[in-house]
Amino acid sequence: MASEVEERINHALRTSAPVLDLSALELCSLPATLAAFTSLAHLNLNFNKLSELPEWLGGLTSLTQLDLAGNRLRELPESLVHLHALQELGLAGHYLKELPVWLGDLKSLTVLDLSDGPLEDLPEWMGKLTSLRMLDVHGNNLSDLPDSLGNLASLTRLDVADNPLSELPDSLAMLHALVELDVTDTYLSELPKWLKKLPSLERIDLNEADFDKIPEWASHLVVDCDDFS
Repeated sequence: MASEVEERINHALRTSAPVLDLSALELCSLPATLAAFTSLAHLNLNFNKLSELPEWLGGLTSLTQLDLAGNRLRELPESLVHLHALQELGLAGHYLKELPVWLGDLKSLTVLDLSDGPLEDLPEWMGKLTSLRMLDVHGNNLSDLPDSLGNLASLTRLDVADNPLSELPDSLAMLHALVELDVTDTYLSELPKWLKKLPSLERIDLNEADFDKIPEWASHLVVDCDDFS
């Protein structure tokens, strides 16, 4: 496996490729040679065995996409705050119990995937990520959402499925760009009335059997996920 890692790294060096795919290589740590890849735009580290990341990763300031899904990350190095160009951050399957405050300073983020982790709450500073178009937090342990999510005016997709949510904050009525909302496998028993005022909303994913009643205004939006189980 080590030779495969070296081969991919050497190929990227020879070709000055903007993308480096080191996914599914059973990496427990990152080769220090990667610190020289300061022009790299996309680094794929999905499905390895990484439990921590080196501080020098924050020096790859040209990164626009960083894929870290399917690892064993319990924390992120603060140096990543320097990734000002980062637009997509994938952390599905993370082990993070809380999010670092500096994450709120990555103002270029448009896609943030925090799905399938142990998060019990989202901090209010999430509302600072005003460039976000997609936020995926499905499969955590969230019992509520911060009011500040209503500040995410560019958000088009919000996935909060598979969380113990019993209600959605009224502030989400400000998400005028929202196209898709997934509330499958939550504790919601009714849809808030303000949803019908969202001008861009086209789809609501849910388990219809869990709801007391689907209002008439939502009938054309609802996709019953029980139909696909």
